[in-house]
Order: sequence, then C-alpha cells, then structure tokens
Amino acid sequence: MTLDKVNNRLFVEHHGNSRYDIYQLDDNGLPLRRHADQGIGRSLIGRGFSFAPMNATALTNPGGGSFDSVHQRMFLSDDLSLGPPAARILVFDLSPETLSFLGRNELPQAIAVLGQPDFETYEPGSGPAKIGGRGTTVVDEERQLLFFTDRENNRVLVWDIDPRHLMNGMDAMAVIGQPNLHSREPRIGRSGLTRPNAMVYDPRRKHLFVGDGNNRVMVFDVSDRNLSQEGGLEAFAAIGQSDFDSRVPRESLRKYGGGSLGLDDVYHRLFAGEFAGNRVLVFDVSPARLEGASNSS
Repeated sequence: MTLDKVNNRLFVEHHGNSRYDIYQLDDNGLPLRRHADQGIGRSLIGRGFSFAPMNATALTNPGGGSFDSVHQRMFLSDDLSLGPPAARILVFDLSPETLSFLGRNELPQAIAVLGQPDFETYEPGSGPAKIGGRGTTVVDEERQLLFFTDRENNRVLVWDIDPRHLMNGMDAMAVIGQPNLHSREPRIGRSGLTRPNAMVYDPRRKHLFVGDGNNRVMVFDVSDRNLSQEGGLEAFAAIGQSDFDSRVPRESLRKYGGGSLGLDDVYHRLFAGEFAGNRVLVFDVSPARLEGASNSS
C-alpha cells in the first residue's frame, strides 16, 4: 500500500488480480466508500490472475509501488513471470484532474516506462537501463529520485525522475550494491548486495534501508555527495549481522530474519514483518544507535 499525502488517497495492491485500487479517504484516514473508486492495470469488475498484453495500460503481477505526491505519479513494477525473469517499471499520472477525464471502466495509461526501452518490450537484462525482475520502488519526493531493488541483478538502481528528465528506457544515474552499472554478481561486504527486496527510506536523513539476502538490512547514506561517488556506495550500518563480511543464519530471534520493512522516521523505528514467524520485529535505528555501528537490535 502507498499514500497520496496531498489528495488523501490510498493505493492498494491486488497482486493476484493484477491491479492497484484507489480509495478516497476522509479526514480521519478512513475510506469514504466501501468500494474502490478507480483501478490501475485492470478493471475493478472481475477478478483472477491472467497474463495481459504488454502495453501502457495493462498490468501483470504488479507490486512494490511508490507514489510521488509532488507530481501525482505512481511508480510500480510488474513481472511477466514466464521464462527468464523480466520486468518493467511503469509510471502513471494519477492526479485527480487526469483521472476525471476517464470514462467508466477506462484505465489510466502509463506516461513512461523504465527498465525496458518501450511499453511493448519485455526482455530480461541488466546494465544501466534494464531490470531483471519485479522489485520495490521508493521515491525521494524532495530530490525527485527513484530507488528500485533490482533483485535478479543484486543491486539497487537510482533514477532521476524529475519530469523534465523522465524518458522511456533511460539509464539509471547510480547503482548501489555493485561497483558499476554493468556488474551483477552476488556480493558481500559494505558495498555488496545479494538479491535485495524490501526497502524503506528516511527522507529526513537521506538513509536508505535495504533488506539483503545475506540475512541483514544494509543502511546507506544516499545524500547527493555519496550518490555521485564512483566505485560502489558503502553502507555505514548492517542490521542482523555482527560485521559487514558475515552472512551467517540468524543466531537469535532478536536478529533480522528477512521480510517486509516499514519505517517510522520520527521516532527512529524500523519494523520488520516476518511472514514465517507470524510477528513484527522493531529495531531502534536512531542516528546515535546507527552511527559508527555495524549492528542494531
């Protein structure tokens, strides 16, 4: 789920039905109606998973969406899931004004695509302009940056999504987890990632928390100065391991064991949902706790 903080709307992922639903909220944060007001990717009428044609309107197996309240755009990835992993990131203009022009059961069209050269191409790949599978998107609204967990290529890609610069199939401006935009091997250490998935962002401090397949959450300072450096951005903290070169299975139930992530950037709390454990772990991620440390629990 993700929120439109300007127009008080909730976007809910319907993974199995290959769509996102839009709910208008009241002043108390509750839906005005029991049903969704608009669907993205598929009509609100009908249900059930099926593969759609590759175009600017339909979605297949979407997830990991993030909303830019400044320019009223939704960024979400979908995944064909047939054959070699392949995916794309679609960008939708979901301003109330734009949606008001749509007819009954008419779906919004994406205004741009990332990770593929056009709306009809769906090929696996890596490099500066391709992604290998569906992942999580996070928008930095202030700097107009998009972060994406490119799981199959063991990295996080960063795009400049300023409306003046956004183009179909454009190159990412930076990479996290790899030394360059052409490398894709699983990695360990301060600057390595292995099949990252969950991700949350602290816009106040420019800290990016990335769930890593090495049984840890890596914490990166993604300020402008750090993103511009070459050779691989280094994490300044790791949650779940005793140091940056360890990847041992969880030794304590107080350690990170994988799962979804949520962040309270006011009170400095990281929430890790464990599907298998039927629980949510809460980590103290205050600057004093993270600064100069490689582990927090």
